[in-house]
Amino acid sequence: GEESEDDDPWAVVAANRKREQEEKEKRITGGGAGLVGLHDVVLAPPKFSKVPKAKFEVKDMADVIKKGGLKKQTELGEARKSVIEGYRAMMREKSKIP
Repeated sequence: GEESEDDDPWAVVAANRKREQEEKEKRITGGGAGLVGLHDVVLAPPKFSKVPKAKFEVKDMADVIKKGGLKKQTELGEARKSVIEGYRAMMREKSKIP
């Protein structure tokens, strides 16, 4: 005869999917950081509670002296910036080519 809904093996899968979707909607509308799934889509850009710091600034003078001085650290910071900017420019050019 016919199978009842209790015997349906896909009912468990459907229930899990529905539960996961509800949890995902709670995370999105709740405003919390929540877990991010592999295929989640960003709905808005991030909101920073404080302004992000520059990554190439000198933080600890004792550490700078230990690593060879302020001039060397500044030069390394500038070299890092130029490498990153060059890489980003290269990737922009690469993405323009169909």
